[in-house]
Order: sequence, then C-alpha cells, then structure tokens
Amino acid sequence: MVLSEDDIERINRALCVDMRSKRVKIYDRCSIPSPNSRILHKHPKIISIVNSGRITIDELAAEGCANKVQNDWIEYFNQRREIMISTGDLYQWLKQGNLDQKILTSLRDDFSKIYLVTSTHIKYEPPTLHGTITQHYGSKMVAPLEKRVIVPEYWDTKAVDALKEKEGLTYLQAYFDTLDDGDKILQAMEELSGKKRSEIKLWTPKLVDATYTIRSQLVERAAVLSYSGNGFRLYGNYSPGNLGGRSRRV
Repeated sequence: MVLSEDDIERINRALCVDMRSKRVKIYDRCSIPSPNSRILHKHPKIISIVNSGRITIDELAAEGCANKVQNDWIEYFNQRREIMISTGDLYQWLKQGNLDQKILTSLRDDFSKIYLVTSTHIKYEPPTLHGTITQHYGSKMVAPLEKRVIVPEYWDTKAVDALKEKEGLTYLQAYFDTLDDGDKILQAMEELSGKKRSEIKLWTPKLVDATYTIRSQLVERAAVLSYSGNGFRLYGNYSPGNLGGRSRRV
C-alpha cells in the first residue's frame, strides 16, 4: 500500500486531535515489516503511532542539569531524537498518581535552583490579548499541538484570583493542555510545588509598560516554572532565546 501526500496530511490532522492518547513520531525512512507494525509507510516523513500510556519523566535534568534557553533545548532534544517535556506532559504526569518521589524532589530542585524550561511556547498577538499556546513547539519527534486563547495580563497574579474569570481558566487549560476545572488545576500545582494554592502565581507580558518588555516588542515567549520568593510561579513572559534553565526528557 502506498500513501499519497494527501493521505499523509489527513492522517497527520487526525492524529493531532487527541495528543493525550497518542504519540506521533517522525522518522527519516522505514518500511512496513508486518501488519502489526506501528509504522505506516516508507516516506521521507514517516508517521508512527505510539500509544503513550503513562508519561515518564527522567529522574535527573538533561545534560547534567545544564542551563540552556528554550530554543537551544529544543535543538538539543531534536538532535538526540528525544521528546522535550511540555507543560502538558508535566500535568498529565501529575494526574497519573502514585508519583515517583525522587522525580518530584528533583523537579522541585529545578524550580529552586533556577527554572524548568518546557517546550511549551506562547505567541502573542498584540494589540489584542490573544495568543497561541503550543505544546512541544519545534519538536521533530512529536506533532506540536496549538490552541489559540485570550491570555490576560498577569503580573504576579494569584492563580486562585485568575481562575475566578473565564479567561483565566481557559488560559491555564491551554497552558497545561487539559480540560480540568480550576480546582483540579490548583490541586495539581499544589502537589507539584508543595506550595499552598494561595502561593501559586501567574506572569504574562503586558500590552503597555514603560519598564518591561511588552508583547509587541517580543511576541514569542517560553513557558517556564520556578519558585520565587515564598511561592511558585507559572511564567508565560520569558524570552525563548534569553532566559536559561534546566529541562527534561519524557
């Protein structure tokens, strides 16, 4: 059986509908050895369906806890043919339950020592508040998943307050690639960080500001997580080419 370019494109679109139940990997070339193979066709861009099952996260940060910006981490994992952690991966891992405490402790060390840089990317659309949040941005190993939402201005805003508004909920749902309600999202962040929900805060860039880089000056940003002060921060305002931190393979 030979798949046409149109066939490949239709399959690709269908696979992107539910990234929670499938992984999509890209290979240079291969063939179908048996009817049970997950490889679809010999093609320059082969799509292989792999049931994701449980999300696994490396126990230690990549490359010996190296410090890289998001752009460099994306290139690093692509070169190694590995998948870089997204905020959606992290959230699904939390929801699985029975968390590996060594991994959880190690993640908290990332938050404490520097930042956890994810493959989640936000492209803002000033002068509006809209933005496109992409899981696995730039990955050659898994199909990126995009969602366009309103991204309110948050400047050290408590997540509990942001979630009182519809736009706050839809933003965090897109940020973590989930349909969970606000209470479940807060529970997951409490478990991840070890902080109270009142200590979990959000940061996004402003449309107008005389001091900080506004959305029109830098439309592309990276999603990173860290401790700050006595709390836990979910950032959507850092440059993917300037702010460095640790990252993980999933």
